[in-house]
Parts: sequence; structure tokens; C-alpha cells
Amino acid sequence: MRKGKLSVLLGAIAALALSAGASAGSAQAGTLYVTTTGHDAPGCTQPAPCQTIAYAVAQASAGATVSVAPGTYAESVTIGRDISLVGVHRPVINAAGLTNGIVLTGGGAAGATVSGFTVEHAIQEGILAERTARLTISDNIVRDNDQGAGNPYATGECAANRGAPGDCGEGLHLMTVSHATVTGNTVEDNNGGILLSDEFGPTEANLIARNRALNNPFACGITLVGHNVHAVAGGRPAPRRGGVYDNRVLDNIAKGNGIKGQGGGILLAAGFAGSGVYSNVIEGNVANGNGLGGFTLHDHVGGQDFNGNLIIDNSFSHDAIHGWTSGAPGDSDIGITHTTGMIIFSVVTNLKGTVIRGNHFSREYYGIWMQKVPAVKKPANTFAHSVTVDIFRQRG
Repeated sequence: MRKGKLSVLLGAIAALALSAGASAGSAQAGTLYVTTTGHDAPGCTQPAPCQTIAYAVAQASAGATVSVAPGTYAESVTIGRDISLVGVHRPVINAAGLTNGIVLTGGGAAGATVSGFTVEHAIQEGILAERTARLTISDNIVRDNDQGAGNPYATGECAANRGAPGDCGEGLHLMTVSHATVTGNTVEDNNGGILLSDEFGPTEANLIARNRALNNPFACGITLVGHNVHAVAGGRPAPRRGGVYDNRVLDNIAKGNGIKGQGGGILLAAGFAGSGVYSNVIEGNVANGNGLGGFTLHDHVGGQDFNGNLIIDNSFSHDAIHGWTSGAPGDSDIGITHTTGMIIFSVVTNLKGTVIRGNHFSREYYGIWMQKVPAVKKPANTFAHSVTVDIFRQRG
């Protein structure tokens, strides 16, 4: 055989081998399988599944799906690529003794999906997403996490702060995350429910919809909190540096939160000058039986931005039932001593662009309690006969 023909033949063989390898790789990249009776080895195919979720996730390339069969998996899972992690008939990730149940981290994880799991018993968050974007976190049960707060030597977010118990980052935490969708999850019996914060940069344009934040006793059901002191500079937002803004919190249920540790149903707050929690939409939610207001906004210092938030078409009932360390109703930060549906409190700054309309209040002493907020017209909201004072405006 001539040398030229041999070269052509060898090239064809190599091309065929490459094609076959690519097909095999694509098959593995398509769906990887995990069962409790599997074995951790390359492939994770349906006939020969892997045994641990973390191993399969490490093998998965971007665009792959990791399908997890029913059972309990005692492990922590870190996702750093754009994959879909899908539970079949709700497998359990038991993260007892581990920091987190599931972590989605970094730009490589942008676009990843986590759905169909029960995540429980982690020292800190059950599900933590950090410095990433375009996630989908749906149809999970996140329960009984934040265990580190019970440690007598608790540190970091698990440690008590200024008399408030530590929350360990709460059950489900978006930290510097944008354009994520968090829907249909039940977040219950953690220290706190769903938390959005901006430690390393902005948390913006996320959708938090149709979740149930239930009986998280030491913090809030849903919290949007500014932790970044660079989010506001010179009285103006610096959206590329930080801030919690343009998020939509829609059609969630927040019930029984904060009744041991002064947490509300839905809370907007910031701890430092230079923080910003602005231009968010809080719409169509139901909040009842929470420690602080069904909706609470706390603006304690100057130099923060809480402007332009919309609170519309929500329903509040029997909130602020545990706002003092004694267990009395109200809000000890402000001096309220009665049940209250909505608390909007600013110490220094007159809030601008705040919209409060279409909300329904029942079984509250105060329907709306506010300070340094533009006047709210009573007909814009509805108040049942069980509300003693429809709108109270604090002077000063």
C-alpha cells in the first residue's frame, strides 16, 4: 500500500475512533445515574449507576443531567458547572455534620438546576448559591438545617449577634446571585427560610415565587438583606458593586416564622451605611402568624437606599405576635407593642417611591405602621373589622 493511501486510511480510522469517543462522551454527558446501591466508577450509566451524588456531579460535563433515584444520601454536593441535578421521587440529602447540603458556586455553575430533593440537617444552609447566575432551584424541601446555631461555640453566621440568635445563613441562601428562579420549594423548620444577600456583589433580578416558608422560628420567612457597604455611594446606588435590587417576591406563603427570635414573614433590612435594598417587588404573598410584621422594612441608619420598593396585593393576618425577647407582640426595635401586618420604619431617611396598595389586613391591631414613608391612602388597601388601627403614621 502506498504511503499516501496508508495515511488516508489511518486518518479515517482515527476520525472514526474520535467520533465513537465523542458519542460515548456525549452519552455520559447526557444523563448520569445515581442509586444508593450503585458503585462510584466512571460512566454512571443507567445499567451501572454511581452510588454518590457528589461523584456523579464531578463526572458530569456542562449540560449534563444527574438523575438521582430515591433513597437517603449522606453527603454534601458542590456544583460548579451548568448541570441539572434532578431527584426522582424525592431522594434525601442528609448533610448531618456537614457544612451544607448543596452548594452552587461560581460563574461555571451559571444556568444550573436543582430540583426534586429533600435537603436536611446541614450545619449551615441546606442549599447555598454563591457568585453565580441564572439558576433554577425548584420543587425541593429544605428542612431542619442551620444546626450549627445550637453549638455553644457557634461562629460566623451561626453565632448570635446583638442579642439575635444566629441563623447560619438560613435554609436556602442566594449570596451574590442574579437572574435565578426559586420556585415551588418548601423551606421549613430551619432557623430562617429564604435569604437573599449581597456580600460579594449585587443580588439582582431574581424571581422568588410560589414557595412556602413555614415555621422557621429564629429568623424570617423570606429576607432581602443588604450586607455590602459599597452598594450606595454618595447617596446614589452603585449597582455594579452591590445591592439587593430588582428582585420579585411573588405568591409565596410565609407562616409561623420568627416566633422565637424576632423574624418577620418577609423582611427588607440592611445593617450598615452604604447598603441598599431597593426597587424590589413584593406581590401576591400571604403572611400570617409571624414574629414581626407580615412585611417588615427596617432602615436603621443613614446612607442606605430603601427606595422604590413595591408592596402590592399581599394578604397579612395576625403578625408581629413575638417581637420582644419576652415574647410579647410588636417590634422591640421600634417600640411597637401590638400585632401589626406591615411595618415600614426608617430612622433617618425619608423613603421615596414606596408603593403600598391592594394589600389586605385582618386580625391585626395595626394594619400598617410606618415612619418616614409618603402618605398611604386608606382606600388603596383593605382592612377587615378585626383591625383596630388601619394606618398609623409615626411622626419624627
